[in-house]
Amino acid sequence: GLLAALNFGYFLFGGTAVEEFVLTTLTAKPAYTIIKLLTPAEEVVLNGTQLTSPHVGFEIVRGCEGMEGMLLMISAMAAFSMAWRDKLKGILLGMAFVYVFNLLRIVGLYYMMRYAVSGFYFAHLFVGQSITIVVVSVFFVLWIFRSTGRHEN
Repeated sequence: GLLAALNFGYFLFGGTAVEEFVLTTLTAKPAYTIIKLLTPAEEVVLNGTQLTSPHVGFEIVRGCEGMEGMLLMISAMAAFSMAWRDKLKGILLGMAFVYVFNLLRIVGLYYMMRYAVSGFYFAHLFVGQSITIVVVSVFFVLWIFRSTGRHEN
């Protein structure tokens, strides 16, 4: 129920300055910066949420920002029985982890489109989304073991 409510709440921000900030400032710009740092000769250009180069062109749109993974993390942490302090720490650390993972996923997709375009759509639609769910789940389970183990000791 909480996940549905959070998703609906984020849905309400669609087409607003909040969504533009998340897509452009928090997602596209850092991904662009990482690509430029890794391969300065790549001649990648960022125009809003579009990453283009002589070899690649794609746009970061709603759903690419990793929000679903973050909202799943928040919902799981909030639903689990643990101290609110541990929940809050887990949510903040989990969101940061999902954020960094998602940026690396976008950068990986850029290079996938650059060097193995035939596998891009499969990697984007199936592998990336599945791995995000697995990463969130593994983080959550490890956080639970860490949190409950600390309290038992």
